[in-house]
Amino acid sequence: MAQTVKIISVEHITHDVLRIVPEKPKGLKFIAGQAVDISLPKQGWEQELRAFTFTSLPEQDCIKFTVKTLRCLFFKFT
Repeated sequence: MAQTVKIISVEHITHDVLRIVPEKPKGLKFIAGQAVDISLPKQGWEQELRAFTFTSLPEQDCIKFTVKTLRCLFFKFT
């Protein structure tokens, strides 16, 4: 089921690792280690799905992803 959520925060953990915190969709259920497919709402990227693993616990009020980036790609989207 596709859902659109807003990004609450993006934090640099190191020079090439980000913590991304999006809104937690109502009713979202997942188990530790599970991944979700994510795409960006930018022209040409809507169908480009990438899998991200949750780094938050299912019982937490927010969801988090910790992502190693390629610096050149990250800045292309910000």
